This record gives sequence, structure tokens and C-alpha cells, in this order.
Amino acid sequence: MAAPSTKTNPPRPIVVLSPMAAVEAPATAGGVLLARIVQSHRAAGSQVVVLTPSLRAALAELERTSVLVPTRFLGRPRDRRGARRLLLTAVHRAVPVLLRVDDLLPWPPLVVDLLTDRATRALLQRADVIDLQWEEYGRLAPLLRLLAPRAALVCTFHDVSSQRLEREALRADGGRAARSVRRAAARSRRTERRLGSILDQSFVLSGKDEKLLRAASPDARIRVIDPPLVDEGTPVLDASERPPVVGFVSYLRRHENRDAALRLAERIWPRVRGAVPGARLLIVGGGVEEEPARRLTAVPGVELTGFVEDLEDAYSQLRVTVSAIDRGAGVKFKVVESIIRGIPTITTSVGAEGIDPGLLTAVSDDDDALADAAIRALRDDRVARSARDAADRARGLYGIGRFDAAHQRAITEAIEHRRRTRGARLRTGRLRAGRMPRVDGPHPTEGERLR
Repeated sequence: MAAPSTKTNPPRPIVVLSPMAAVEAPATAGGVLLARIVQSHRAAGSQVVVLTPSLRAALAELERTSVLVPTRFLGRPRDRRGARRLLLTAVHRAVPVLLRVDDLLPWPPLVVDLLTDRATRALLQRADVIDLQWEEYGRLAPLLRLLAPRAALVCTFHDVSSQRLEREALRADGGRAARSVRRAAARSRRTERRLGSILDQSFVLSGKDEKLLRAASPDARIRVIDPPLVDEGTPVLDASERPPVVGFVSYLRRHENRDAALRLAERIWPRVRGAVPGARLLIVGGGVEEEPARRLTAVPGVELTGFVEDLEDAYSQLRVTVSAIDRGAGVKFKVVESIIRGIPTITTSVGAEGIDPGLLTAVSDDDDALADAAIRALRDDRVARSARDAADRARGLYGIGRFDAAHQRAITEAIEHRRRTRGARLRTGRLRAGRMPRVDGPHPTEGERLR
């Protein structure tokens, strides 16, 4: 008797559009989240391709690490011929002007390839899901709805750009710069309002960001997912027996992180060093420019590590972390990464956004209060014990397994929503045209899917 056949579903084809490639060893918090999202799709059995701009920095990154999934670098003129090469060359020359008008545009040469490259358009049209990363690439949703009407469009808002820009406008000194930032914030609010009606699913990382998007677009489909930062290899550390080392871990090319490091070193650290003379301040992370590096290392007791391959080694040296960040938006991953490792974690109201305040050692926007909290953490072992208890609670929230389950459930719901919505529109259009409704054509077979 023949064995019963088992029917398996073909891999779900997913195209990810992102300003950066998904790599095995990301150097930034956004890169970490992107990698975990791609891994979530792969763990669900999906077939994933990433589309990203062909930029010098992105290609240089591949000398240090490698991509997680097949990746197409778009928008490079030398990869094209004839009229398309001339068009891409012209757009490259126009990029500085375009970005002066709106510096949150998706990379314009990538958009040219989306419109003109037949293989790329076919890839999009075969996809079940087009996954947009960052609000900037979410702006591609109206175009992609035309290019790939069958695909479910989802977007992960790593932060809400309008809030970040509004904060920058408040800090601006006035004049042309402040007006420019306010105009950019207004454009972002309009974008957020429009995307709510186009996307089949928006992902945010905190309830605060959900409220911001909901205010812009009340009917948007929004799902809060806690960032996936804990796996079986993430240790819980005992900071109580360590030497008095304060740490700040971040990618220092971002201006808000660079300025937070300078604030910590120049305004907070001298008070800590005066109270605990043998203490050291470890600034961990790459990307810092020459002038900020000189200022940081000129402060007694401050050490600048640059980029480190093994963050666990860096965290294992720290008795307390202080993140004095006062700009930006979204959940600060380095704050959460300190909490889940059991390290006493001190930050500002901006650094604490989207995080249960009970998980933090102290929250303040006052330099002296931040310094006093760090001094107490260096002197009192009870602070370290409280941080370990907080880590136990946090690890349940930020686990990769929990993220994967919630993320993939929402992806499936987005696909179902797109099919229902498109089917209803097709039936409505046929009835208006005086035709009988019929079932939409079949989905591509496995052999016709992403290659």
C-alpha cells in the first residue's frame, strides 16, 4: 500500500526593502533589528530577498561581515546599459539637491531601478509580502501598491520620524535651520497619515510609538512588538563584584549618541570621578569622528574602545551603564541590552521611552542626579542585585521566540487582509462595470516564485 502523500505549502516569497543590508554581524541597533526580522521570516520557512541601495559604505561593510540572505544592491549606474545607465547617472548627480529638499527620501537611484528594472519588478510582483524597513522606506508604499498590487505591504517603524524631527526643531537655534527641520517634521506627519491607509500592517516597538502613529492615522493597522534582544546565548551578569567601571555602549557616528557620550564624559563623569577616584568610564562603539574622540579621551579616566567585535566582553567589564541621550525617538536598544544582562542601567526620559520604568535603576534629565545614581550603583551592591531581578523580568519581554511568534502571526494577518481588501475591490469594480464577479487568478506556483 502506498504511503499517504503529505502536502507542504511552498515557501512564502518575501521582499525586504531597506536602506541597509541584513548582515550577520550588524554594527548598529537598527541593523540588529533588521537582521532579526529577516531571521524571523527565514525561521517561518519564507524565501527572502533584500533590496538595498548600492552605496560605498554598504559595500565596505561586506568586507567585515556577510549578508544573511540573497541581496540585490540597486541603483549603481555601471551595472546598467544604454538609456538606463544615463538615467541613473543623472539621478546620482541630482541626489545632493533632492536630499537638500527632503533628506528622508528613499535613495533615489534605488527608486529608478524599482521602476525600470524588469527583473526587480517581477520579483516584487511575485512576492506575498513586501517588508519595508524604517519610515523613510515606508514612503515607497504608494509606488509599490501600483507595482505589486497583490503583495501585502508591511513597514517597521524603527522610530517615528515626526517626533525625532520635532525634538530637533526644539533644540535648533532658530533661523533657516529650525524652519527646515519643522518643515521636515510636517512632511513626516503627512507621510505617517498617508501610510496608515496604505499599509496592511505597521510595526512599532513601543506603546508610545503606537499612540503617535494612531494620532496621525486612527484607522491604521498597527502592531506593537518588543524588540528581540534575548536569545539562549545572552548572559545574565553579576555586576556586584566588579571594579568601579561606568559604561556607555553605542554607535557613535549618530550625532545623538556622540553628543550623549560627550555629555556623559564632560558634564556627568567629573562628579562621579570625584566621588569614586579609582573609577573608569568606558565609551564602547565605533564611528566616532576625530574631534569628538579627542575631547572624550582628554577627560581623565575616560577610555574610548572604538568598534569591538565581542560586545559581551565589553559588558562583562561594566558595573553600571549611563545613557545620557536627549534626542532621537524609538526604543533605545543599548539601554535594553544593559537591562537584560543584569547591569544597573541609568538613563534619561528619552532613553527610557518605551521601557517599563521598573526595569531601570534610575531615570533623570538632570546631570547631577544621573551622576549621583551612578555613584550609588558603584558603591552599593544592593543596586546590582535589583538589576539582576529586573533582568529576569525583562528577558521574558525581549525574547526572540516571543518576537518571532508575534511577528509572523501579524505577517499572516497582513496577507489575509490584503487578499480580502483586494478581492472586495475587484468585485466592486466588476459589478460597477456590469460584469459578474469571478475568483481572482491563481497564485504563482512554487516554480514561478522568487528565484
